Amino acid sequence: MTTGDYHKILKQKYQQAFQIGLYMLFSIFLLWLAAFFVDQTVFAESERGELPVIFRIIILCVSLLGLFCPRVLKMIILEHNPMVQTSEVARAIIPKLAGILFSYSITVLAFCEAPAVYGFFFFFLTRQMTDFYILLGITAVGFAMNFPKYGYWEAWVEKHIRHGKIPANFRIKTPNP
Repeated sequence: MTTGDYHKILKQKYQQAFQIGLYMLFSIFLLWLAAFFVDQTVFAESERGELPVIFRIIILCVSLLGLFCPRVLKMIILEHNPMVQTSEVARAIIPKLAGILFSYSITVLAFCEAPAVYGFFFFFLTRQMTDFYILLGITAVGFAMNFPKYGYWEAWVEKHIRHGKIPANFRIKTPNP
C-alpha cells in the first residue's frame, strides 16, 4: 500500500465528529418531541409549578457560560497541549492531532447540549415549556457557533505545519495488508 496523506486521516476523524454531532442534534430533537408530547397529553390539565428564581438564574448563567467554554477548551486542549507544542514530531503525530481535534469537538458539543438537558428537567419540575425553550435556544446558539467545520480543522493542522512543528512533506506510511 502507498503512503497516505494526512488529509485522509483528518477527514475520517472529522466525519466521525460530524456524525456524532448530528446524533447529538437528533437527541435534542427527541428531547423536544418528548417534552412537547408530555406537555400536550400528560400535563395538559396539570397545574404549573414554579422554581425559585435564584435556581433559574444559576442554571441560565451556567448555560450561558457553557457558550464560552469552547474558547477555554481551545486554549487548554488545542493550544497548550504538550503534544502540539513538540518540536520533534513522531511519525504518528497526525492521527494523534486528529484525535485531539475529535475529542475537543465532542467535548464542546457536550457543553452545548447541556442546556437542553437542563431545560428538559426544568420542564418536568415546573411543567412549563418556557424554561425548556429558553435553554433549547441557548443550545441552538452553541451548536451554531461550535459545530465542527473541516476548514477549521485543516487550518489548525496547516498552522502547525507552517510553524515547523510538522514537516510539510509529512506522510504516514500505512502497513501492507
